[in-house]
Amino acid sequence: MNKQIKFITTIGLLMALTIVFQVLSKIIPLGAFSNFITGSLVNMCLIISASVTGILGGSIIGILTPFIALLTGSPVPIVFIPLISLCNFSLILSFSLLKKRKIINIVVPAIIKTSLLYLSINIMISLMKFAPKKAKMLLYLFGWPQFITAIIGGIIATIVLNRLKNHLSLSL
Repeated sequence: MNKQIKFITTIGLLMALTIVFQVLSKIIPLGAFSNFITGSLVNMCLIISASVTGILGGSIIGILTPFIALLTGSPVPIVFIPLISLCNFSLILSFSLLKKRKIINIVVPAIIKTSLLYLSINIMISLMKFAPKKAKMLLYLFGWPQFITAIIGGIIATIVLNRLKNHLSLSL
């Protein structure tokens, strides 16, 4: 198969899977764990896409994911979308650069993404003067739960990639 066709097809399939995970959280009532389940599965898709298609393919999905979340009814303020895209890119880039370093390639990208996300959201909240209750909720959503979902997503992605390693000709 032509390399470009394989690349585009793989990105399309992984993007579709990511969208399915985002939509499922709206269809199936997951309660208080909704963000943890959906976030972990989306982060898993980001890391798998970075592993299978490289930084470019992972970045395409990582940048589009927050826009898709907005279209599927996510209550995140629209001004946060570019920040979330940038932080997804930081996860993909740092994971790709550390791909050969087991455990570190999950923990460090999770720390980077969470730190950037929390800091940038905190700055936006102070600039936009959100109501205290909403600001507190947003800081929670974009704080430590992001670290947990990035770690869980990285662990699941590693398991999936190890299972698929022989079928996808991956160099893990």
